Amino acid sequence: MNNDKHNMTKSEVSLRKFLKNLGVTSHKMIEEKLYSNLKSGSFDYNQEITINAEIKIKELDLNHSVSAKIFTPEKDE
Repeated sequence: MNNDKHNMTKSEVSLRKFLKNLGVTSHKMIEEKLYSNLKSGSFDYNQEITINAEIKIKELDLNHSVSAKIFTPEKDE
């Protein structure tokens, strides 16, 4: 993948746009749900939870999963 934005192909640009959109929208949704669950008492502050993400591209026969542990916000966040 070419890092020089001026020389990127249409394919590279479209992939980067998708990944940026995925990251921004996912971050916003996760953050909203974390705070909502803290407010309702479903989660505790600084609680470790497991997060799983999966990307599927049918045309490429691609299934990619990523898992990690994240923490709910601390009380003073």
